[in-house]
Amino acid sequence: MRRARNGNWGGGPGRGLCALIAALALLALPAVTSAEPSPAEGRLFDAVSLDALLGVIHEESMVQGRQLAVDMQIAEQGALELLLAGVYSPARMRRVFAEGFAGRMTPEELADTTEFFASPLGVRIVGLEISGRAALLDPEVEAASRERAATASDAEPARLALLQRFIEVNALVDSNVVGSMNAQFAFMMGLASIADTQTSPMSEDEVLADLWQQEPEIRRTSVDWLVSYLLLAYDPLSDAELEAYVAFSESPAGQAYNRAVFAAFDALFAESWGRLGRGFAQLMAGERL
Repeated sequence: MRRARNGNWGGGPGRGLCALIAALALLALPAVTSAEPSPAEGRLFDAVSLDALLGVIHEESMVQGRQLAVDMQIAEQGALELLLAGVYSPARMRRVFAEGFAGRMTPEELADTTEFFASPLGVRIVGLEISGRAALLDPEVEAASRERAATASDAEPARLALLQRFIEVNALVDSNVVGSMNAQFAFMMGLASIADTQTSPMSEDEVLADLWQQEPEIRRTSVDWLVSYLLLAYDPLSDAELEAYVAFSESPAGQAYNRAVFAAFDALFAESWGRLGRGFAQLMAGERL
């Protein structure tokens, strides 16, 4: 996700830290929800190793949150870590994801999807997707992966064409762009919901206009990341195995699963980044006291 536009939010060490930490602790608490995955959804979550995936996303998000705090000149590290740990708690993320996923697939679609991901090929794909994403946490691996993606059209055109087909079948570019823009919008609105007049928050219309100006760059970044990630993650798969995955993705169950997953992640990231925006606004206000 692209970083939100920086503002004039610098300041020295804050006072009233105990009160600020107490407020952030309340903000970081998970929202109360009664949504629980159905038994069939729970079996699918197990088949796709949802908890392991959310663990990697937790690590990604902690890195992003710390870097964003540096960009926004947030100095109070203790309160920041408390906020990030609460917002990106894997248990909380699982609850929000499950709530966004609930009821979006029929019993037949759930059964067919679970069968695929529980098969030997499906188990292998899940493992490669998670390990590939975890590997990209290493800056050197990420740089090498991006370099490979930049030369793929000449060095491995057949493989790249197959991955581009996979991207198109699953509408990965549009879904990632929409999710990124929604998350950034939620973050900026979170900032504005608590910010005082010194922060000069952008209005809702201004945020939307700014995001649409960024859309081509967000799209380009999404394409670059997708190609580099998929080249890395699926490298051990044969073309025949990747073709089988594309075929499943084209099936009614595969399409339903893809829609449900993106709806759930869209809800998760919008909720998390909105909560993060509110927390950052409190941190910046506290440092100005």
